[in-house]
Amino acid sequence: MKSPSMTPSASPALLRAALNLSGNGIMLFDCLRTATDNIQDFRLILANRRAEEIVGMSEQEMLNRTGTELFPHYIATELWQQARHVVETGEVYQADIQSPLASHSDEGWFRLTLQKHGDGIAVAFTDISATKQYELELRKLIDNLQRSNQSLERFAYVVSHDLQEPLRKIQSFGDILRGQATDVSSEENIDLIRRMQLAAGRMNALIRDLLAFSRLSSQQEPFQSVNLQKIVNDVLGDLETAIRDRQAVVEIPELPAVMGDAVQLRQLFQNLLSNALKFIKPGDTPHVRITCEQLSGRAIQTMPGQTVATADLDRMFYAIHIADNGIGFDEKYLDRIFTAFQRLHTRTEYQGTGIGLAIVQKVIENHDGYINAHSQPGEGATFTIYLPESAAPAMISGLSA
Repeated sequence: MKSPSMTPSASPALLRAALNLSGNGIMLFDCLRTATDNIQDFRLILANRRAEEIVGMSEQEMLNRTGTELFPHYIATELWQQARHVVETGEVYQADIQSPLASHSDEGWFRLTLQKHGDGIAVAFTDISATKQYELELRKLIDNLQRSNQSLERFAYVVSHDLQEPLRKIQSFGDILRGQATDVSSEENIDLIRRMQLAAGRMNALIRDLLAFSRLSSQQEPFQSVNLQKIVNDVLGDLETAIRDRQAVVEIPELPAVMGDAVQLRQLFQNLLSNALKFIKPGDTPHVRITCEQLSGRAIQTMPGQTVATADLDRMFYAIHIADNGIGFDEKYLDRIFTAFQRLHTRTEYQGTGIGLAIVQKVIENHDGYINAHSQPGEGATFTIYLPESAAPAMISGLSA
């Protein structure tokens, strides 16, 4: 049985039906040329239903009219030059343009495509005004949030910095008073001085951590090659007294170099390792074990509710695990421990400002990395940080710097 053939007279009707089903405005133009064969304008030969709606005229009203008649002043714009270029070269032109058309009381946004069609052009345009408006509102919201964050960061930095000086004076005056204490001074007064100095010391530590946290957002340096082996060795040198006093055992493998900010990465390991030494049951000997492996982004285990960015799935990372034999924690508090000022224990149990892990997470974010932790109460904890094997090009400064 033969398939029904399409008669030539049916083809235009089918083409018209297909064009009218499109959600894009579509117009076909022939070239109008001078005697020397130069393009002087374009003449409309077809417009679909969506084009009629957007332009606000029927096809019959537009047929055989020139581009200049339909869209005054377009010859003075880049669009005219691009239309000629498309016809002469066959290249496709795409752009987002703003133009006053009947579908908008003011200027609307349209995604425009020009393509050569015979001795003329096919024009397809999509109304993207709603999308553009959303983008503009989103950009405005982002700009407002950035200004707000910058103001808060400046406020935190200035307040923290200005509070340090009176605190130093309180501590100094306390030292003087304790030095002047005599045998007849009441033990109660001496105890008040001691408590005052302890409170000032805690406040000073809090201010230092607040300043460190605010600098992570306000002072971004270009990334350079950072030797993590040296970073960890320097941190362990800083923690030498705590390690010796607790007779701690720290196992360190050979660690790689990564692209990053050395100061921030030192803060990261300082907080993680000091926590591993601090959160230990009384009488236990701290045992900290660091391991490192390479893996792809697809193998990263993120915290609940988080996912690996699509761009990172095939990217290579270093996974650095820091495991301890400390008191551990219930994983239902996992999101809480990385929030500033959130503590799972009282200050009398374990000293600290509650900002350390917030600093760790911020450093990881600044390095386009990921972090996770696994633990059970009384069974220690393992923190895993994922650092990119190489930084994004925009973050890298010259290695010779």
